[in-house]
Amino acid sequence: MNILFVILLSCTLLAASKKDIEEAKKTIQSVIGPLLVRTPKEKTSGFRVDKCEKHRINLEDLLLIQKSVTMTYKFREGCDVEGTVNPKILTPFPLKMALKNAGNFQEIISHNKITANLELRPILQLNTTAGELKGKKGVVNFEVDYQVRLNPLEGKEGQKNLGGELRISQIYGEKVNIKEKILIK
Repeated sequence: MNILFVILLSCTLLAASKKDIEEAKKTIQSVIGPLLVRTPKEKTSGFRVDKCEKHRINLEDLLLIQKSVTMTYKFREGCDVEGTVNPKILTPFPLKMALKNAGNFQEIISHNKITANLELRPILQLNTTAGELKGKKGVVNFEVDYQVRLNPLEGKEGQKNLGGELRISQIYGEKVNIKEKILIK
């Protein structure tokens, strides 16, 4: 009887962790998407960013004149993030956003850098390190690498979303090794 109880309890905890991991993955993608690509169409259960301010980022200007962009978000209907981020190419920049309706998560913090592979059609890469998704249950530690190919002659229509990789190394104090290819649509 006791063994059955332990097995059932373990399965319940494992299922909750899988749900938390899925919610964490979707939340991270929703927050980093606008930095290089766009606001993701895929939504988490209650967390939304589809009605957030649409910041026009000219990736070619970001690359060529290394101009900083200020992106400010405020809580409102359909925008469950609040904070300001200033992405600039080749310069590390922090991201700190308050979250609502993101399951157990209330804040996301990370160190980021956008680099460029200069060729005929440049590739911009976002590297996110020391990422923390904080919430009631604890912290999820993550890193992300994401790439977009530019075609300066075609502008926004010539951009190609190359995708990236999300790595989660710890969830609520438990070490994990989750690596997953991601493509923000």
